[in-house]
Parts: sequence; structure tokens; C-alpha cells
Amino acid sequence: MTEEHLASNYLRQRLLMWLVTGPPARQTNPIVLACARVSGTRAASSSWGCCCAAGAGPVAYLGQDVAFADLAVFVEQIHPGALVLVSMCAESAQTLIGCPQWIKQIAGRPLVTFARRAFVIQPELQKQVQGLYLGDTIQAGLSRLEECLLK
Repeated sequence: MTEEHLASNYLRQRLLMWLVTGPPARQTNPIVLACARVSGTRAASSSWGCCCAAGAGPVAYLGQDVAFADLAVFVEQIHPGALVLVSMCAESAQTLIGCPQWIKQIAGRPLVTFARRAFVIQPELQKQVQGLYLGDTIQAGLSRLEECLLK
């Protein structure tokens, strides 16, 4: 268990460093990446953020346990192109069921999306959360996100 924590934190540090020092993002509204409460490993959401930054645009990575009311205010202030909500376990996915109602959308923006392991293990959760399910893999999700942002 200790080794898992060490490896997870090492990976998370490297991914966050790459997020800051990686290739310049396209000039577009950012993608807000937030993790559901009790979401699991930070490394998983960090890897999603790095993939978004590499392909879909700049990322505002908020991390774990972001309160929906605070998230809604942040989204309204920065006008992101998309909001990606990450959930690794069923318990955290349950907290996302009411999240989109907090987010003020104008002309379909921001695009509210969700992804990760909880929705692969329990596909029925995909129907319960409002928004666009990005897919079972990071690659599929990133492709779908890019496709939707280009519309």
C-alpha cells in the first residue's frame, strides 16, 4: 500500500509538471477539469488533464473535492469551452447526478461532460448523470471532446 502511494504521488507530480511545462495550448477557452468528491487517485485525473492539454486546449485543473457551488461560480467567471467531471468510483459518481443543474449554460456552453472508471464499471450510472459521457478510455474521451468542441 505504501508503494502504491509513492508511485501514485510520483506520477501525479510528473503529470502536473508536464501540465505546466508541456506544449503551448491552443488559443481557445479552457477546459475545466474537476474530480468528484471521494474520487480516488489524483493521478488518474491528472493524466486526463495532460491529455486534454495536449490535444483539446488549455486546462484549468481544479483537482478533487470541488464544491459544486464554487465550481459553478468559477465556470461562470472564466467561460470554459467544456467542463470535464472525473469519477473513479461509484460513490463519487453518485455525487455528480445533481452537478449539471449548478452550471449555467448559454447556447450549450460550457459543454458538461463526465468520464472515467466509475462509468465503465457501472454503465447504468451513465444514464443517471446529466451531460455527455466521453467514453470508456481516455483516448476515446479525448476524441469525443475535441469533436464536440470543434462544432
